[in-house]
Parts: sequence; C-alpha cells; structure tokens
Amino acid sequence: MARATRLWLLALIAAVPVAASAKEYALVSAGKPTSCIVMADEAAPTMRHAAEELATFLGKVSGTRVPIANTATKGLFPIYLCTAQEDRVVKSPVLQKALRQLRDDGFIIAVSDTGLQVVSKEPVGVLFGTYDVLKRYAGMRWFYPGPDGEYCPHKATIKVPGQLTVSNPSFRYRDISFVCANVNSLTTDTWDWMVRNGMPIHVSKHVYSQVKAEVDKRGVHTEDGGHCFAYLLSDKLIDEHPEYFGLFDGKRIPQQGRYQPCTSNPHVADIMAEGIMKVLDNAPEGGRYLIGNNDATDWCHCDECTRLDPPDEKKKGIISTRYCTFVNEIAARVYASHPDANLWAWAYQNYQMPPTGVTLDKRLSLEACVHHRCYRHSLDDEKCLANARFRDMLSSWCKLGHVVTAREYNEVFPGDPPYVPYERVYCRDLRYYHKLGMAGFRLPIAPPDGKFGPVWNNRQTLHSWYAQWPSVYLAALTGWDINTDYDKAVEDMGSRYYGPAWPAMKQYRELLVRIYEETPGDIIYGAGGLGTCLEWPNSQVRLESLLAQADKAAAGAPLIPRRIQRDRDYLTWSWVEAHDKYLATRPRETHAARRNGPLAIDGKLDDADWKQAEITTNFIANDGPVANPQTYVKVLYDESNLYFAVEAMEPDPAQLKAQCAQRDEVTLFRDSTVEFFLVAPGMNGRYCQIAVNPRGTVYDALNASATSADLAFDAGAEVKTAILADRWIVEARVPTTALGRTIRDGETWKVNVGRSRKLNDDTPSQASSWSNGSFHGLDAYRPLVFGGTPLINNGDFEDTVKAPESMKQAGWQFADDLAPARWSFTEKGTASVVTGDAASGKRFYRGRGWIFQLIAIPADFRGNLRLQLKARGTGSLWVSTFQYDRKTNKHTGTVVLKDLKLDAPQWTAVEASQACTDDRILRLALHLDGQMEIDDVCVTPEEGPAAQ
Repeated sequence: MARATRLWLLALIAAVPVAASAKEYALVSAGKPTSCIVMADEAAPTMRHAAEELATFLGKVSGTRVPIANTATKGLFPIYLCTAQEDRVVKSPVLQKALRQLRDDGFIIAVSDTGLQVVSKEPVGVLFGTYDVLKRYAGMRWFYPGPDGEYCPHKATIKVPGQLTVSNPSFRYRDISFVCANVNSLTTDTWDWMVRNGMPIHVSKHVYSQVKAEVDKRGVHTEDGGHCFAYLLSDKLIDEHPEYFGLFDGKRIPQQGRYQPCTSNPHVADIMAEGIMKVLDNAPEGGRYLIGNNDATDWCHCDECTRLDPPDEKKKGIISTRYCTFVNEIAARVYASHPDANLWAWAYQNYQMPPTGVTLDKRLSLEACVHHRCYRHSLDDEKCLANARFRDMLSSWCKLGHVVTAREYNEVFPGDPPYVPYERVYCRDLRYYHKLGMAGFRLPIAPPDGKFGPVWNNRQTLHSWYAQWPSVYLAALTGWDINTDYDKAVEDMGSRYYGPAWPAMKQYRELLVRIYEETPGDIIYGAGGLGTCLEWPNSQVRLESLLAQADKAAAGAPLIPRRIQRDRDYLTWSWVEAHDKYLATRPRETHAARRNGPLAIDGKLDDADWKQAEITTNFIANDGPVANPQTYVKVLYDESNLYFAVEAMEPDPAQLKAQCAQRDEVTLFRDSTVEFFLVAPGMNGRYCQIAVNPRGTVYDALNASATSADLAFDAGAEVKTAILADRWIVEARVPTTALGRTIRDGETWKVNVGRSRKLNDDTPSQASSWSNGSFHGLDAYRPLVFGGTPLINNGDFEDTVKAPESMKQAGWQFADDLAPARWSFTEKGTASVVTGDAASGKRFYRGRGWIFQLIAIPADFRGNLRLQLKARGTGSLWVSTFQYDRKTNKHTGTVVLKDLKLDAPQWTAVEASQACTDDRILRLALHLDGQMEIDDVCVTPEEGPAAQ
C-alpha cells in the first residue's frame, strides 16, 4: 500500500466523538467565571500562549476573564491544556484508546466531571484544540488576519458538553506560504490567523532567529530550501572549480540565481549535501528542507549531464530523470549521517512528471507544483483540457508511494487586486487531492501585515488576502476536515461576517462565484482574466444592485458597511476595470464553441454547452451610443448546424410589441425583433437573414442587399422564444444545408446579430447590433471563428498594438507608432493602419514590404485552403505561402499563389487556393509594393478533396 494512502487511512477525519454525554459544564455562567485554566509556571511557550488565548477570548465573549492558575482552584471547573506525554493528563481507558487514534497535530477534547482536557501529541495541536473550543462553544471566528476579520459574539454563559472527541486533520500538511513580503516582517496578525484556523506556521531558520519569541509560542516549524542551488554552491568557486558550474554555449558560467550547476559532477552533490546538513544542525535542530533548482529551465549542456536524459524526455524537453538523479545523490549523502532528515523534492517546471530513467528515493517527500493549471475549473473536471496533464502528474506521483503535496499558484491570479472567487473550485480540488491520497497543500499569498518593498507595495499586493479571503478561509476548514459541508460553511461564514446584510450578500457571492466559474476560458498563471466576466447578461447591474441592497440592510451596523464597501471597491477595481479594458482592446472576432452534448431548442438555455459558450455583448445603437438595455449572444456549432442563444434585456417585457403571427411577413419588422445575418464563404455577396419576434414568428430570406430579398428561400431554422421577468430569449438552430455547405473547425464566417426594440408604449424604438449598429452593412459584420483558433487572425486589421521596437530598429516605419496586431514583418518597409473607407470594419492596411502570419492549420487537415482578401491602389501584390516542416520547423519552400499588378481605385477581390496534402506548417506571406492597400484577409477550408 502506498505510504501516503496508508497514512490517511489510519487517520480519523475531523472531530469524531469517541464518547459523549448529555451533561454540560459551564466555563462562564451569567457573566461570572466558573472555570479555571490550570497551567504550570514552567509551561512551554505554546502552552502558555494557548492558556492566554483561551482566557482572553472567553473574556471577550462573556465580559469576564477566566483565571489562569498553577493548580486547580476549588469551586472552579478545571481546564487542562497539555501534550499527551505530560503527567497531568487523566488517562482513563477511553482516553488511552483515543490517544492511540491521535495523528500528527490533531487533538483530543475530553470533558467530564474531572475537567476539560485539550490534549495533543504536539504543542501546536494543543493550540489548535484550544481554538476549536473557542470556535465551537464560544462562537469565535477569524475570517482573515487582523481585528477586522474577527467575529466575536456576546454570550454571558459558555458551556461545553461532556465528551471525548478526537479531531485529526485530513491533511498532514496545510501550509500558507508568504510571498512579496520582506522576510523580516513581524506578521503576528497573520500568524495568529493561521493557528486559529488550524494552519501550522513554517519559517526559515534565518527568520526564526529574528522572531523566535513570537513564533515559538505559536508552535512554529522550520522549513528551508526552495530555489537553493545557488545558496548551497557559491558562485565564488567559479574561478577555482569551473567544472562545478553549468556549460552553456561552450562556456562554464556562474549560476547567478538563474543557471543550473553541473549536476553530474559528484563534488557538487557533496557540497550541497554538506550545506543542507549544516542547516539541519542549526537551532532549532531538524526541520524540513526542500531541494529545488534555481528558478530557470535551462540546465547544463555538458555531455555527462545530457547523457542522463532518456530519449523520450529529451524529445519533450523534460529533465525529470536528471533532476531526480541529482536529488537522490544529495539525499543519500544527507541520510548517511541524518537518517531521519525530513527532505523534500519538487515536481516543477520541466521536471513535473515522474522520471523515466530513475526512481526517486522513497524517503523523499514531494511537492508537486501545479503552475499553469487552470483555476476556473477544478482539477477533476475532465472537460478542462488545461488541467488534464496535472491529473496525470499528480496521480502518477501518488502511485509511486511518496508523500505528495500540491503547491498552488494563486499569487499570480489576475485582477488588481485579485478578486477571484475560486472557493468552490478549490474546495473541490482539496477533496480531489484527498481522494488521490495526497498529504497536503501549500497556498502562497501576501500577508496583510507584511512589510513590502517598493516593487510590492501596491494595491494588488496589499489587498490580495482581503480579496481572496473566502477561498483561503474555506481552504483552511476543508484542509482540516475534508468532509466539511461547503454550503453550511459558507452560510456560517457569511451570516457572521455580513450580519444583517447576508441575505443580499449571499446572492451577491453566489452570483459572483457562478459568473467566475461559468465564464468561458481558463485562468492560468496570470493568463486569461476577469475581463469577460461582466459579459454575462445584466451582470454588473445585478451585482451592484445586490451591494446596494446589502448597504441598506446593514445601515447603522458596526464594521459591516465598511466590509461591503470593500467588496464594491474590489468589484470596481478588479472586474469593472478589467471589463472596460476588454471592451477597449477586444478583437472583433467572436468565437463559436463546438457543441459537445445534447441541445434542446426550448428557450431555456440550460444545456451544459451554453454554460461554457463565449458571450458577446456591447451592442451599439445605429445612432451611435451603447444600446440600453443590452443584448447578449452565445454561438455554438457542429458540422451541420449553427446555434444561437440571445438574451435581450427588457425592464418591462409586457410592453414588447409582438403582433405578427404569419411567417415571412414584412409586418414582422413593426415588432420587436432579433435578427441573424449569415455570410458563409462562397456566398458571393449574398447573405442569409433570419428575423424573430417575441412570439416566435420567423422571417427568413436570402439577400443581395437590404432591398433585394428572396423570400422563397427557407433557412430551415428551428426557433423557440421565451419571455421572462427581465428579458426575452431567442434560441435558434440554423442548419447549414440551406447554405450549401458544412462547418469546419478553424474557418471564419461573417455574422451579424441585430435587435430592433419596439414597445407598445411611447418609448422611442431602438435598433442595435453587435456590428457597431449596422444591420445590412455586409462589410461591417463581425468575423465568427468556429473553434478556439481561427486559421488567420485580425484579417481586417481592426486590432492594433504598439509597433515592435525590433522592427523599427530593422528599418520599418510605422505611422502613429501602431502596427496591426498578430501580423509579423520582415526586412524593411512602411506600415499604416488607416481608419475609414475600409472594405471590412473600420480600418484597413496600407504599406510596402512583407507582412506575414502563421496559418493555424490542424495537423490532421488534408484539403484545400481558400485565401481571400480585398486590395486597391496602384502597384504590385504577391500572395505567397512560406512552407516549413512541422517536426523540424525548417523552411522547405515558398509558393507564390498570386503575382498581381493592380491599378484599382476600388476594393478588388483577390482569391487563391492552397493545397494541404501533408503535415506542413504554412505562413501566409503578403508583399506590397507601390501604393497598395489591403483589407478583409480571410483563410477558410474549402469543401472537397485536396488538389494534388
């Protein structure tokens, strides 16, 4: 049986009553002390601190202080806080049985006529048990560090029931790792929060020597190491022993904290092992040591080192075998003289997976670093492809029998501050860790009471814990008791923290969590973000309304209005500001996700695929301003169908005009409508129009212009509408058979969704669309990409970025210092992104020289690509593809698809075809000379077999 599994099968989970009685014992009665804490004068600092904390908070709750004495006081119920080894423990047969069940820093609460005993194997466990008494029977809570995070009820009488309860933690390791703060920070508020919530404190021995008194009384453990190679092997040795250091580009260079040493040199292992043993021997003796590389991924290139990399690992750029071989060498030397040393290794960077050429020493514990995992989805969510490799990584290490913990990366969450409601996701993760047999987790976060240098002394750092506090607090609860009922814990937490404002704030938090979890996209190591969260229908209005309701309910209550204001500030700073930035910089492309499950066209929008689909909003009225109320659209597809879900917000749906009941009647346009305009590749200037009113009446036509409609056309659309209290809904399925084609991943259509709002009252009508207010303006339609990656990006040059410095230095000249986003440049040339009179959208490209872009062709694609663009001006245009071998990335040739001489004052269509018959990488390369302009560059798969 695996070591980690064996450990946790033996442990009892959370508070398990071994014996109980109906009798109660008062610690305080009617505001008077009826108990006494018995504590010897020579008690250890942790025991003394536990006694002081118990007396202080019993007094804070009841208004009277429970005395501390060195012997029991007649007439007062005695309270004993002690370790299992002490003689003061009354070891009845039932307690002796309970002591055999005690694990790690768990504790026993024993209450009988002889007194209350809090017993643990470790002093810090006694401290945890003491706080458990305060939380369970006095009602205390500590939500985040500092006085503002404390909840203290007022109870004149505090009683504990007769019992003998064993409480063991579900995870042995429950760590908070401080980031950003100076190491000399005296973070007493945060240390207090940790032990009050069952989280042990770990500090390095260097820090311990500076803050010994404060951490000793809180039951500290020591931990050293981490990115330690450069600390253990001094760069000063480079002149005398260059062979100790890594070989890079033919030269041995010092580590400088970012290069790895020569790990195949046995003397390097000798020196590092000696350094670790010195640390272990320093006071306090022992502690754990984590053996980790310098924070970089390039390792020594010498033959002896690279020979350690198995071919499969070398092919993937993995050095797991090399790292584990080196750690084994160090560990063997340390264990020879320190057989009980608590040594740890990492699974990190390019050595996350277990090695294939060696077995890591089973005595080493392992911290698995899940950097670049997705925090929008739980790790066991098989729909999240980003997390698949972490499921493989963690299960693979656990099967090898090591003690395995997870190192999280919430310190790189998006937002300023990171107002990321990942609490439900992370509690699921902890249950997943426990199911795997893992031994714990480490959450990195900046302590609120830390000292921060200039780089970190900012809003993002200073508010980080406050912005994440529900997740960190619930992680502490679940880390101790894996069976913690999430909903009950949230109710307990929220009702105490927000008081009378909780009914509104409960809805607020539930909506915030739901939006965060169900917004499409991943949250990975700072990539991805919160900018699209407020694309949810009416989400910002709903969230701000709930905050206003909370304010009203909390009027006059102490602390609570300030807490609500903090949520309001974070919503503004983190979500609203991110959304504003997204609106200002988002690409014009909208993405349609592939349908994976069943989809009923019923107007309910409750199918699983809709929940993960991208939302497009920000409809613009045709007279210019942002439409109010707004409209929200999602799009799905499969090979034969296009699906739309539209939520048209409406404050009074009873006023919607919806009189037309006859299909294809132009009187439909006197009603409120939602309209879809579809332009598939090869439609040659025609487009499909489908309009729907709130009662579900449909108009469809095949148009050549706004005034040229073929009403004999039948799109075959299946449509269902629904009218709710604050919106009306259109759910539609449009088969592609009427358009004479299928849909292929990566291709791009031009699509518009418009809304005409007409009401029965005197409210002026409003027309708006997702294409800046246009309806029949074909060239303004939004590109709709099928799947996550379009074959070509920003083909209509709407998105711009600051011109790259490297290209300016190479001789390129950029007008207004702007370049078209996602395009690359080579050699010398001129470039302008011009606004107005575009062939598509608002902008077009004018320039001279080469521009190019990778065509995102799936590796298994075989067929023809259709290349289209519009050009005008006087000069020459080459349309080419640069071709590369996919495996070696070597250039294999250039194919000129078009070589044109133009003298065209109007936009002229240019088309070409590229056959893809093998596994190649293609770059679309365009060369402009003379006075040339281009726009609306598009690459789509063609129907039919590839040309040979």
